[in-house]
Amino acid sequence: MRTITIAFPSRGICDPAFATALRLLEIPTDQFSVIYVEGADVAYARNILAEKAKNVADYIFFIDDDVIPPINTITKLLKHDKDIVCGLYFSRPEPHFPQIFYKNKEDSERYDCVEDYKKDSLIEIDSCGAGCILIKAEVFKKLKLPYFQYIPKGENNPRKGEDFYFCEKVKESGYKIFCDTSIICKHIGKKLIGAEHWEYSVQMLKEMKEKMGEEKFNEWKKQFRDN
Repeated sequence: MRTITIAFPSRGICDPAFATALRLLEIPTDQFSVIYVEGADVAYARNILAEKAKNVADYIFFIDDDVIPPINTITKLLKHDKDIVCGLYFSRPEPHFPQIFYKNKEDSERYDCVEDYKKDSLIEIDSCGAGCILIKAEVFKKLKLPYFQYIPKGENNPRKGEDFYFCEKVKESGYKIFCDTSIICKHIGKKLIGAEHWEYSVQMLKEMKEKMGEEKFNEWKKQFRDN
């Protein structure tokens, strides 16, 4: 029987919406546990959680405490039988970009948001936010610490979150990363950010591009991502 550890780095204040979503999650096995690290740097917290879980579970499901997954998220992700597969959520700041990415074709240090993702599909990606992601424990057994690490902006490189660091590390080790775009999570902020906000943002971006011109618009997007 498959064993699952649900792991989340906590800011120390649990939103009632997240607590409710966690309680309602459909877990297709009796062999599961829930662990968290409170108040620590998120990269440090993810490393601790992975270390705790990798020898006691077959799968580790990372869920951030500001992300609300659909009830059947774990069930759907397990059915894909992938080493690394995530659900989809959107950034809190406007424009509300999907948090899935491809490598930039011209600059290998940069990533482009997958704006035209195919809905209700399993797609291969290069990187993603780690707020809703299922990872086989064997992945961590083959990697070396740190699995997650924040990379500050340098003279020749953009800022990279701990999730981008992890994605680069697993890709270098030969793993593939997938996203199930039928799993649409809500992102807790001043409002719950969902797919409808991305649809609004698509129109917003189109209008911005028309007003700014393609060159200035692309430069703005690059700066937006780096910040």
